[in-house]
Formats: sequence, C-alpha cells, structure tokens
Amino acid sequence: MRNAGRTQVTALAVALTAGVSLSACSSSGSAGGGATNAAKQAVSTTIPSDKVTLTLATEDTSGLTQKLVDGFTKLHPNVTINVQTTAYSAYTANIQLRLASSSAPDLSETVVLGNLVKHNLVRSLDDYANLYGWTSKVSKYALDEYRMGSDQIGGHGSLYAVSAGFALTGLYYNKKLMSKLGISAPPTTLDELDQDLAKAKAAGDIGFEVAAKDGHAAFLVQQVADAYASPDTMNSWIFGAKGATFDQPGVSQGAQKLIDWAKAGYINKTANANALTDSVAEFSKGNALFFNDGNWDAASLQKGVGNDLGFIAFPAATPGGNVNSMVGGTAGYQIAAKSKHPDVAAAFLDYSIGADAAKIVSSFGNLPNDSSALDAPAGSLNSDFATAWQAVQKSNGLFGYWANAYEAANTTLTQTTEQMIGGSLDPKSFIKQVQSGWEQAHQA
Repeated sequence: MRNAGRTQVTALAVALTAGVSLSACSSSGSAGGGATNAAKQAVSTTIPSDKVTLTLATEDTSGLTQKLVDGFTKLHPNVTINVQTTAYSAYTANIQLRLASSSAPDLSETVVLGNLVKHNLVRSLDDYANLYGWTSKVSKYALDEYRMGSDQIGGHGSLYAVSAGFALTGLYYNKKLMSKLGISAPPTTLDELDQDLAKAKAAGDIGFEVAAKDGHAAFLVQQVADAYASPDTMNSWIFGAKGATFDQPGVSQGAQKLIDWAKAGYINKTANANALTDSVAEFSKGNALFFNDGNWDAASLQKGVGNDLGFIAFPAATPGGNVNSMVGGTAGYQIAAKSKHPDVAAAFLDYSIGADAAKIVSSFGNLPNDSSALDAPAGSLNSDFATAWQAVQKSNGLFGYWANAYEAANTTLTQTTEQMIGGSLDPKSFIKQVQSGWEQAHQA
C-alpha cells in the first residue's frame, strides 16, 4: 500500500546487520469478507513439476518486482511469471476491472483493498499464512496493513497481501556537528533530544531541519505522540475503525512539543516554506543537527553529508521506553480470486518475504522482512538502519502514517502544523480539526 514515503524510495543498497529479523507477536486475523470461496480450497506448499505460467500486474517501475520474479523463477525454472507494468494512475484506475475480467492477473500489487475485497476479486490468504507461518515471520502491523474485515475497515479481519519490504522513519543526525557541540552520543530520550537542541541553539546552529510545506512537521508531531501512544489504538484510528478518535494520549504532547521547539528557535526559520527537497538539500549541506525523515532519502543525504551522517530510531519518551517509527509496506502483492495457480502464487509471496529475497529488497532501499542473512560494517549508515529497525521491532513500535488516515489528512496536517509553527494554533484546536476531517471522511 502507498505510504508517505512510498514514491520517494531510492536505489540505496541498505545492507543490514546480521541477526536482525522482522519477527514479532502474531496477529489473530479473524475471517471477514472477501474471496471466501477460494479460502475453502485445499492449499499446499508444493510447486508442480509441470510448466506453470503466472501473470503479475504492478505499477512498480523501479525494477524491484522484476528482480524478485527473477530470483523466484531461478529457484523454480519451470515457473514463468510475466510482469505487466503500467503507470500508477492507469494501474489504480484499471486494476479492479482487470481482476474482474476473464484474463485476470494471478498476482497484483496492492494499492487499495476496499472494493477488491468487497467484490471478492482477491483471495483471502489466511490459509497460506497458517501454512507458511507468516504470522511468526512478519510483524503484526506489517500484516495488519493488508487486513480487511467484512465491515470494509482495514487493520483487522482476513489477510489479503504481504509486503516484501518497508520504508521507515527515524532521526538523521550530523556526527560532525554533534561532536563540535560536545555531544557524545545521539539522544535516546525526548529530554536528551531537548538538551541537544538547546546546545545547537546556543551555538547558533539549527537544531531541527523541518519541511513543513510537505507535511513533515506532522512527522515530528506524530513521532513524539507515538512515543506515548498504543500502536493498536493509534493504528485503529489510521485504519478508520468505527468510534476511533485522534484525541489520544501523546497527540497533545506532540503538538505542544512542535510549538515549543518553534518558539525556542530550535527549528529552521524557513520550515513553513520548505518542501522536502529543500530540507534534504539544506541538511545535506551540514546546516542542521537533526532531520526527521525516512530511509527513502538516505542516498541523497549521504551524498551530501557523507560518513558524518547517522541514523537512529526516534528517541523514547522515557529512559528504556518504547521507540517507534512510521512504516509502510512496499512491493505488497495479492492473489487474484480467479487465479488457477494460487499455490504457486503463494509460494512467490513466501519467497518475497524470506531470507532469499532480502538482499534484493534491500538493494532497492527498502528494509526486508528477514535480514538475518545480511551484514553491514559497524558504524555505517546501513548498520544504523538495521539497529533502528531492530529497536522498533522489539518495542512493537510500528505505526501507520497519520497522513494516510483519510484522503485530505495530509492537507489538514500540513496546514495545521504550519499554523502551530507560526504560533496561531493550539494543540486542542489541532486535534479538533484533524478529527473533524476524519469524521467527515468516515461518515456512513
């Protein structure tokens, strides 16, 4: 599914440290809607020895999908998977019709599940999830992102896709500037972060580089808020669960923190005018201590900052507390209800989330489900990504993006966070405006 950083992932080879695997608590995955007729069929992990041809529809122009297909078919030379790539706008406009046609692709990239599940066009994967043990291989949120119930609300119910890789957010920092300021290590708590920002301000340096024009001030608010929030409760709001509210523990703290940082002069004065590309360029010049962004911008940032670029999971609220990241799946695939070879299609899905595909996934700038076979030099940016990913996994700290909660969410979040930076909006009004938009979007 598309997420706030999905279209910005670059071809950065994120080689991860050994021993990091994306395993977390299992998800219940109760049945709910969709292609229940397919789910009743007997399933198997056996790939037939005869020649099998599948089609896979995608909007992925990066080449990741084709590389995964190449890797799978190399292991199973009797299987051919024809990749059909179309532009994003055409793909999203036509995939429902294609899945309903007599020539439906066996596999397709998941963008929006709603109508596909409602009209039984994609297959429930609950039986394959049980057969392959996906709930022990993949984190709970990473599966929940592709669940949908009979109520047409995501985040629960049957599983309809799995994702080969992920993008995550965290805190970039400039090692050279940190050393100049006498800071011995990156912050692990919000209090330590405040202390570091104060040191930067006192020295005449920018503490936080912020791209508020593109909604990245909302990233900061959310990362602070998520340090106090329950993933299940917050993600339920993002998924649109009935009765959910944005007025949750931490949201007010996150909003107030942005206001305080702006008032104290800890963020760049051009925040409200800066698009993400502007802030990436400024931070790349070494003009700020911290930058809250995703791994999709790592290549551009490292090109400018070089070996002085570091990355950590966003600091916890308290010492030893949970750390969090906004995360979204990339290269997520579903099986058509009409597929004549669902066992082979499911075998491809299992391959895409496993150790054999991990290096392929990471070479395209994504974090793989299973990185146990990968390694990276200690102290490198790639090692930093692995360490942050592991910390977030241990904390069960995977959150969706507020910007994905409803169609106009990013616009509302951008406008309100710009107002908070400018000092014309308080946390209570911020929460009220965002929740009002959510309620309008989710009216029955």
